[in-house]
Amino acid sequence: MLESEAFIISAIRELGPFDGICGFSQGGAMASALVALQHAGLALPDVPLFTFALFFGSVLTNHLRYQQAFKDRVQVPSCHIIGHKDYVKEHSIALARSFEGPIVIIHSKGHVIPALANQHLAVLRAFLVSMQESTAALDSSGTQERQQQQMSTSLDPLDPPRPEWEAGQGRPRVPQQRASATSNSSQQQQDPVQHIVQPVSKVPSKL
Repeated sequence: MLESEAFIISAIRELGPFDGICGFSQGGAMASALVALQHAGLALPDVPLFTFALFFGSVLTNHLRYQQAFKDRVQVPSCHIIGHKDYVKEHSIALARSFEGPIVIIHSKGHVIPALANQHLAVLRAFLVSMQESTAALDSSGTQERQQQQMSTSLDPLDPPRPEWEAGQGRPRVPQQRASATSNSSQQQQDPVQHIVQPVSKVPSKL
């Protein structure tokens, strides 16, 4: 993994800068580690910060090299696409929980990059559009506060339901009622996942 890190860092310096980073499976583990390292000040100090991350079926690495980087939740907007039948699903959920306020989409397939549609595609498109707009705002204003504000504003019209995690199971389910977008409850603070979309067959019709 350390060889992969060195190779990717070299490519970022040569081909970048990049606004965001994307990874699938073990590639997602490496991508998430780089984002965490950079925002913890442990790597890539000479290139612009990644402003968002996108993960498909990715996992949280337990390599000693990256434990310090994941000590606190990573303060980077992120979207996690997780397969309901994926054998690494629990590890993907653990990765989502290591980021502050991630967007999580649960699809019905396994360890694949799925062809998203309907609500799933709408949420992913909203995330990417908001990242594009917030990056443009950062380029013009130079402030990260505008980025967070833009992301929140762009996603509000979709208003996907907030998650509730089944006790002792670590598996997501859609709550019956939507939580307030401005809620600061203790449950929200304990679990950072802001939005979740279940497999299409389980998504409430009101979504």
